[in-house]
Amino acid sequence: MVNVPKTRRTYCKKCGRHQPHKVTQYKKGKDSLYAQGKRRYDRKQSGYGGQTKPIFRKKGDLTKGHGPAGILREYESLLTPISLSRW
Repeated sequence: MVNVPKTRRTYCKKCGRHQPHKVTQYKKGKDSLYAQGKRRYDRKQSGYGGQTKPIFRKKGDLTKGHGPAGILREYESLLTPISLSRW
């Protein structure tokens, strides 16, 4: 992993000026149980018949990391992607 600064002064759309942003690694959100695809998959899986769809077995490319995301302390929910760099 590359060393990345913990904070970064960058533009905030809400304030309209540069502010120090806390830098964290972007993470995927939790999958919804009520999405159409998930409901369809669960319905198809229920009952007899075993696994109905292919299970993905190929691992991802390790060289392509997730880009850093900036969070301004005043608005904790406002997560803005800083860059899509490959660490």
